Amino acid sequence: MLILAPELLANVRDAASASYGEECCGLLLGHLDGDTAKVTAVMAAENVAPEKTRNFEIDPAILFAAHKSARDGGAGIIGNYHSHPNGLARPSKTDGARAFEDNHFWLIVPIDDGGVGDAKAFYHRSGAFEEATLEVANG
Repeated sequence: MLILAPELLANVRDAASASYGEECCGLLLGHLDGDTAKVTAVMAAENVAPEKTRNFEIDPAILFAAHKSARDGGAGIIGNYHSHPNGLARPSKTDGARAFEDNHFWLIVPIDDGGVGDAKAFYHRSGAFEEATLEVANG
């Protein structure tokens, strides 16, 4: 289960809307307890992928900053978020090929010219994705 406050989900949805035509991306920061994670912050990142319309790659400087913050006592990286312009809220084949961290959540937001769709969460472990419950709630 991925627990996310409404305002954090709104931030992700806004990022997807602002970058429509290209995939937005960022990190989910928080605390992981088994298969359940609570997101305490989202960290937007520049998409540095060569083909941003179909792929995302989180800026390494953002990854470095997040890891440094976690070492200094901040929230850890528990996953990532990205949008699928004109796509579905499920991991693509490319996502599967590039998912190298086990026990991480992926939050995927579909968007098309009709607007931002419903986000879905996925948990990656043992080289595979499984859909996870997304709970949008405070606290």
